Amino acid sequence: MAADLSPRIEHQVLPFDEWKNNSPPTLLESACMTFLKNLPLFCEVRKDILYLKPDIAIPVGASDVLLEKYVRMRHVIDLSSFDKVRRVVEAEDDSFLSVFFNHDHRVQTRLKRARLEDLKLTADVVNNLIRSHLDLEELYINVADTNGSIMESITQLGSRLTKLNFHNFHSLFSDEMQRYFRADDTGCPSPYKQRQYIVNAPNLLSLGIKRTQLPTVGMFNLFLKPMVKLQHLDLSLSLVGSFAFFNGHLQKTLQSLCLYGVKISNDDFQIIATLTKLKYLDVSQAEILPDQNPSCLRLLNESLPDLEYLDISYTCLCDPIAGAVGPDSRLNDVPSSIEGLRGRKKPLEFLGLFQCRNGACQWSMIPALRVSGDANEAQIVISLQIYMYRPRYLHKALNDAYRLLRYEICTKPHLILKLILDAMFMYPKSMRIQIAGSAALFYVVRNDGTKNMKMDPYMRRQVIRAIVMAMGNNLNEQTMLRNGCLTLCQFHIPNEVMFLYRDVVTVLLKMLRLAGLDEFLLRIGVLLLNSLACQVENEHKMMVGEMKAVETMIDIIENRLRDNNCDEVMEVSWSMMWNVTDETPKNCERFLDKNGMGLFLRCLTTFSDRGELLRNMMGLLGNVAEVQHLRNKLMNSQYIKVFSNLLDSTSDGIEVSYNACGVLAHICSDGPTVWTIDTPTYQEIQDKMIDAINRWPLRSKRNINYRSFEPILRLIPWAHSPASQHWACWALANLTRVYPDKYCPLLEKERGLERLQPLKDAETPARVDTKKLVNKVFSHYERFLDRIPVEAWSDGEMDVSDLEVDMEIGDADS
Repeated sequence: MAADLSPRIEHQVLPFDEWKNNSPPTLLESACMTFLKNLPLFCEVRKDILYLKPDIAIPVGASDVLLEKYVRMRHVIDLSSFDKVRRVVEAEDDSFLSVFFNHDHRVQTRLKRARLEDLKLTADVVNNLIRSHLDLEELYINVADTNGSIMESITQLGSRLTKLNFHNFHSLFSDEMQRYFRADDTGCPSPYKQRQYIVNAPNLLSLGIKRTQLPTVGMFNLFLKPMVKLQHLDLSLSLVGSFAFFNGHLQKTLQSLCLYGVKISNDDFQIIATLTKLKYLDVSQAEILPDQNPSCLRLLNESLPDLEYLDISYTCLCDPIAGAVGPDSRLNDVPSSIEGLRGRKKPLEFLGLFQCRNGACQWSMIPALRVSGDANEAQIVISLQIYMYRPRYLHKALNDAYRLLRYEICTKPHLILKLILDAMFMYPKSMRIQIAGSAALFYVVRNDGTKNMKMDPYMRRQVIRAIVMAMGNNLNEQTMLRNGCLTLCQFHIPNEVMFLYRDVVTVLLKMLRLAGLDEFLLRIGVLLLNSLACQVENEHKMMVGEMKAVETMIDIIENRLRDNNCDEVMEVSWSMMWNVTDETPKNCERFLDKNGMGLFLRCLTTFSDRGELLRNMMGLLGNVAEVQHLRNKLMNSQYIKVFSNLLDSTSDGIEVSYNACGVLAHICSDGPTVWTIDTPTYQEIQDKMIDAINRWPLRSKRNINYRSFEPILRLIPWAHSPASQHWACWALANLTRVYPDKYCPLLEKERGLERLQPLKDAETPARVDTKKLVNKVFSHYERFLDRIPVEAWSDGEMDVSDLEVDMEIGDADS
């Protein structure tokens, strides 16, 4: 019995209508995830490296998705059943990449796009991958190279390469290569200068060089020289010594330039202004540079006629321009509160004003169709979209979304939800992003079902995944744990978390074992864990037991007992053990092995007046007593006297007395021959049990949940223990009378009537009143079949239960 509980693309070139959403995975994505979760079925190990099995080939398109899924999932791939493979995969990211090597001229994989910037790879692995896929069109790498071999490998891709992104770019040039381009070099002419290229990629359209130091101007000019079609250049967060490389063909071809986080002087703006073909320009900063002159914005506005997208976030370029005259009165100009953008004939498609000085995003006349900032919902949504790949910006945007969801009415809650989830899944290790995202998610879930918000089951699962992941990655941050627990409480527990049951239980147990956990988290953690242990199958209860949940609850109770504190935490901890031991002998054994009986006696002595505590403790011991091989551990004079005394308890209605009687019923069912104590005697206990049972009103409402009647029905044949038989029959009569819709079908399912029939037909039953209870069970079942409302039921005789008012006890746990 149990207690009753009722493909990443940089934002600069991504159209506004193409943002990734959290739709269910495609068939191809699901197939790739299945592949990664079952690597031993598709791969084999040779010399400590993974290879595809000879008869397997992965087509073009699918190879790209498989690689990207691996990059995202590599930390959560579970290969516990395959020790050798697991050891290889977890050793280095290099090991898995060998799956994409095409050996012995056999083409088993076909990559068009390789996003490797998040992997720890060696130059040899990258070189082998490139040489195995000479049809690569997009390559993203983050690797160090001591001899410049990677540049040579990239050159082999030739005209097929259209996108190339480097992290750690400077380390791809060998010392020898860099020596040729030093200003003071007077040695031999460079072989790279002789052949006129470092990487020959004539059809390259997009180049990214991030978080690195650019080489000398001469070397970088030669690097860019063959890229005669280059349209997009991203130098985010790089150290740029000089912008002289913008001379030449880039002035004719470059349409998109991202200089986020690049320190730009006022003179540098003069050079940028010569790139007259620019449609996209990002000069946003990681922090405001006060020496930038606001007149530079006017220079850009006047010099770049095709400009559609401009990001000046975290700058002072919106400040008033010293000596500027007032706005012109020309009718065709777009009104602008920003002096540097006055005189435009049409508004910008996008203007980034995120965290600009003087709160520019709040101004009334902004010459742009879309604006990033925090002034309203539209700006916050745009900020979440545009800055998904900038953690610092994203954290601030998530805080803005939290305030919006908490205090205002949102018109696009579904879109905000998807963006929050994207952020949390993209940065699982970022405590700041996880805390801000989880705080916002709480208000999304709490408002689910309102006029503007209705989440489908898939999205609700995604929220649960995000919350559990965030809690697991930030166990030492109590703010994150608080946000996570409060959000989980908004779901139907345990039903909605069953798909992630083990992970949720693991996180909660780890949380409850933390030293210095605050009282709120302790309370809500125990409540959630109790909910997860209630109304689930035995396999889940076993799982919880194997994760040392019983031991954790006992430790919590010990601490409460030490402080002489019987509060909700203690009561629910006992309730949790009551639930997790239900029809689970191994967990009952864990309770006894942890000196649970000693803890029971100490709690009983210290808090004898706490009815709910007594009920929960006796409910747990009832589960222990149902296990035949454990009953001998309860056959102790002290324990039996305690159970006997509790038969007279009126705490919590009949619940304490009922549970105590249930414990004794199972112990007595083994017969007088196994009764090994002198006092009280077997017969004394039998008589006292009968007296207690006959005092209980049959219509008593209950705080108990039976998933099976088997433990009760096992007591029916034992005539050598009339009290056990009488207790079982009363329990069935009570449950089918008070809750017929739930328990009459269960009685039929488990052949209860068939097993009661011999007792009903007995001409000389052990007890006449027991037979009356059996007749009531049959009568209740017949009325249930006849669909007679419970309110119209009459027991056909006057007994104590007919005169009693129904007892309202309430639920065991909240």
